[in-house]
Amino acid sequence: MTQKVSKDWYIAATHYLTAGFAIPFLISAAFTLATIPFIGMDENGNLVNGNAQTFMYFAPIIVGIIATWFGVMYSSRFLKKRYVIPDANRIIKLSTIYFAAIFLIFEVWLVVSELYAPQMPTSEFLEYVGTDVLFGIVGTYIFYAASVKYLR
Repeated sequence: MTQKVSKDWYIAATHYLTAGFAIPFLISAAFTLATIPFIGMDENGNLVNGNAQTFMYFAPIIVGIIATWFGVMYSSRFLKKRYVIPDANRIIKLSTIYFAAIFLIFEVWLVVSELYAPQMPTSEFLEYVGTDVLFGIVGTYIFYAASVKYLR
């Protein structure tokens, strides 16, 4: 396969969408769907066990972070075969900025939507957002570190 010459922003966007969004989303969704039958639920589909709720909150996030690492591995191989990458550092920086910026946009949307139409008690919401932000920071670091390791 011949390598194409493309703009850095395009290669970075492809890297982010593949490694930072599509693969983690699909693997996390598959993991969640695979574990649901083993978690206790009532007739309305609500989790009946507090431990199950904690598991169903944290496990997809942790699996998503691990999937991000594998996504970066896959995306890096794909990009190296498909595109001419003259400056890998620029691609890494741009794709990490995309990763962090889209995460922040999602978090701001989450906070604003909760302010206008509260769905849970404030303390619970702040705990949720705090945990989400923590995993977002860790996920961004993992994305960056894996990109440095595999894309260069």
